[in-house]
Amino acid sequence: MPPAPGVVTAAAAAVLLLAGCQILPPEETQPTDLATEPPATAENLAKSDHDPAEWTPRRNKCAYITAWVETKQAYDLTADQAEADAIRTVLADCPGP
Repeated sequence: MPPAPGVVTAAAAAVLLLAGCQILPPEETQPTDLATEPPATAENLAKSDHDPAEWTPRRNKCAYITAWVETKQAYDLTADQAEADAIRTVLADCPGP
């Protein structure tokens, strides 16, 4: 069972920090779960099972990566180096909080 929204496990915090993420308090976040969001476009279907190291959308990359990290956090999933590097690269171009 995933942790409650806003709960950051030690493993998730390590992935987030490795990716250069800022961990915000729950009142400043809105959880999005990619596992329950229906595919909306052909582009979303084209991503198949690729992680951010292999695929990112042409538009809304910041929102996509944010949702990706939140989902990984919610299910206590890890990231390999290539994925963490891709996340860090996208987030470097995103506007700050």
